[in-house]
Amino acid sequence: MSNKSPGGIRPSQLITTYGPGSLVDFKDDSVMIMGLQDWKEQEGYYKKIYEPRLSTKLDVSYFLQPRSVNRRGGVPAISFPKYRVCSKCGALRNDFKWDYKGYFCNCNGKKAETYPARLIVACEQGHIDDFPWVSWCHRGQENICGSPDLYLVTQGRSSSLDDVVIMCKGCKKGKNTLAGALKRDTLKSIVGTCSGNSPWKREKVQGCSRTPRGLQRGASNVYFSSTISALSIPPWTDEIQEIVSEKWTIIKKNIEKKGLSGVEAVLDIIFPEFDEEGLTKIFKAVKNQYKMEENPTDIRYEEWQAFQDKENKTKHFYIEEEEVDPSISPFISRVVLTHRLREIRVLRGFTRIDYPDPYADNDVAYSYLSSDRELDWLPGAELLGEGIFVQLDESKLREWEGNGAVKQRYKKLLKRYQNQREEKNWKRDERFSERFILLHTLSHLLIRELSLSCGYSSNSIREKIYSGPDMCGILLYTGSPDSDGSLGGIIQQGRKDQFHNLLKQAIERAKICSSDPLCSESENILENKLNLSACHACSLVSETSCEWSNLLLDRLSLFKSEENSTGFFDF
Repeated sequence: MSNKSPGGIRPSQLITTYGPGSLVDFKDDSVMIMGLQDWKEQEGYYKKIYEPRLSTKLDVSYFLQPRSVNRRGGVPAISFPKYRVCSKCGALRNDFKWDYKGYFCNCNGKKAETYPARLIVACEQGHIDDFPWVSWCHRGQENICGSPDLYLVTQGRSSSLDDVVIMCKGCKKGKNTLAGALKRDTLKSIVGTCSGNSPWKREKVQGCSRTPRGLQRGASNVYFSSTISALSIPPWTDEIQEIVSEKWTIIKKNIEKKGLSGVEAVLDIIFPEFDEEGLTKIFKAVKNQYKMEENPTDIRYEEWQAFQDKENKTKHFYIEEEEVDPSISPFISRVVLTHRLREIRVLRGFTRIDYPDPYADNDVAYSYLSSDRELDWLPGAELLGEGIFVQLDESKLREWEGNGAVKQRYKKLLKRYQNQREEKNWKRDERFSERFILLHTLSHLLIRELSLSCGYSSNSIREKIYSGPDMCGILLYTGSPDSDGSLGGIIQQGRKDQFHNLLKQAIERAKICSSDPLCSESENILENKLNLSACHACSLVSETSCEWSNLLLDRLSLFKSEENSTGFFDF
C-alpha cells in the first residue's frame, strides 16, 4: 500500500458505490476501500451523525461521515488486484516495484508503466482474490511451472477475452486464451473452492465451500451495497433529543444498572450545564428514546404519520400543507410542501455476484464491513433538501383497488414478483400490491415531469413510496451534503397554481410512448418481466432516483380511457 492519495470520492459514494470492500478505479491505480477497522476516527476528519431510529434498528450508537480538512483526511485504501500488466512488454506479475509515480516494470533497463490486471475472482459470500493466472495459464497440463514467468498478449483481432492469450516463458509450455474465464463454475476444476480472502478486513477465512467466479475488475456485480435511510422527523429532530443522543451510550448503561427511574437522579452529573427545567426536558427525551428502543415501530410508517400534520417546523423538518386545486381533489387528498428535510443514509453491508434484497430490514451481511465486531458505528451520510409529499384520496383508491379488471391485470405480475423472491431465497413481502404499482408509477412519471420544470435533473430527484393498508402517498425530494441542500424549485411546483398542471401533464404523457405498441403490449412478449407497460422511453428513471430497482411499473394504471378501464385518474 502506497502513501500516495489515489484521488477523491464524495461522502455519499462511500455508502453506495464505493464502500468498504469495493474497488475504485483511479487514473494511476485500482484500489480497494479498507474495512471500518482501519478508519481512524480522527477529530475533524469525520462528522458524527445521530439518528435514534436508525441507531436502534442497526444496533449502533452513531454514524460517521468522512470529510477532508485542508486536503487531508479520508479513508484508507490498498492497491487491488496485486497482479499487474506491463504496458510495454506485457509481463503479468504481482511483485512489480513501486516508486512515487506508481508500480513500474524494468523493460530493457527502462521504467515502464503498469496497469491493474483485468480479471479478479469473487464468491457469493463476499470473498475476493486475484484471478488464478498461473493455474489458468497451465490449464490442461499435468504439472504447473515451478518458476512461472507470465505474459499477456493481445492478438489484435477483437476486444473479447478470446483474443487475449496468457503464456508462460518460464516453461514455454503454458499457453491459453482467456475464453470462458468468466463463466460460472469454470474455475471449479482449476482452484476448487474459494480462498476465503477478505483483503479489506485483512482476513482469510478457511473453509469457504463456494466456487469462485471470474469477474471483470470493473463489473457492476463485484459490489452491491445494502443501504438504509430515514428522514429526521419530530420528536427526534429537536435540540434536546440530539443532546440526549450524543450521550445515549452512557445513559443506556445507567438505565441497565439503575432502571429508568434511577437515571433521573444522575442526569445532573451527565449534563452539569443544565438547570432543573432543562433536566426535566432531558428526562422526557430519555423516556421517549428508551420507549422507542423497547418497542421500535416501522421507520416508514413513522414518516408517513409525520407528514399528516398540516404544519410542523423544526431544525431538520419543515412542512406546510398546500391547498389542492379542485380539478384534481377527487384523486389527490393532500399536497404537503417540504421546505426542509434531512435524510440519513447508512451503509449496513454488501454482497457480490448477486444483489441483496433491497427491501429486507434484517439478514444483511453487517460483518462484511469490518473485522472488528465491537465497533459501535456505521458509515453514513447526511443529506439536506426539499420535496413534495403527495397523498392520494383513500376512498377513491379503495374503489380502484376493488375493480375486478385491476385485480386481473396485476395478478400475474405480482405473482411473478413473489416467485422471483422465493427463487432468490428472499422472504415473501405482501406490501407489494396494486396500490404499490399505482404509487410507484405515479412517482416515476412525476419525477420525469419535475425534471422538465423545476431546474433539477431527473437523477437528482429521489422517491419514497408510502404504500400499505394505512398509507397511500409518495415523497419526491432532492438532497445534497451542502448546507443549503435545495434551490426551491420543487417547492414552487407543489403550489396550488402549479401542481395540478404538473400532474395533468404527467398523466397526459403517460398515454403515449414512443415505443408503442411494443411498450403497451409488453406482457405478451416477455412472460417473466416484472413491469407491464413501462420502458426507458416513458416510465423508467435512473438508479439514483428509484428506491425499488425500476420494478412493478405500469403507466396504464394512471389514466382511464375507452381502451383502458384499469386507470386511476380520469381528468
